Amino acid sequence: MTQNKIANIRKALDLSLIERSQEVDILLTSLLANENALLIGEPGLGKSLLTRRMVECLDFADKSFEVLITKTSEPDELFGPYTLEAVKSGNYKRDTTDMLPESHVAFIDEVFNGSGAILNNLLTILNERKCRNGRAVLDCPLKCAVGASNIWPDSSSG
Repeated sequence: MTQNKIANIRKALDLSLIERSQEVDILLTSLLANENALLIGEPGLGKSLLTRRMVECLDFADKSFEVLITKTSEPDELFGPYTLEAVKSGNYKRDTTDMLPESHVAFIDEVFNGSGAILNNLLTILNERKCRNGRAVLDCPLKCAVGASNIWPDSSSG
């Protein structure tokens, strides 16, 4: 990505959202550094909108993944469902097509609502860009994941 293209994307994002230039800089820096970002703030501040607009500007729409995590979310919603054939053979392999393990940019809304099963599996993808699928370990093409939350996590529960 050229410096000119980055400047144009930054300008487009700045113009589309009022008073969000710091968040724009955070997301673009995270993307360029192949790191992840966390946006925390009140509902309605544009966390989701900003991330979606960045994905559009970067032409990553077909390589992006978005999920809203609730207390009842299952790992299948992020990592893909188990394939019936694999379960029958005792190899619990997931169909990761169009899911987080195959995305380049991900938006994980209300990230702290995830269960231990979700958060523990997220750690490997976010930190190592790897994902266990059955007996195999997949290399994930993730360049940047953006987590968002309306609240800080409760530190007393962990």
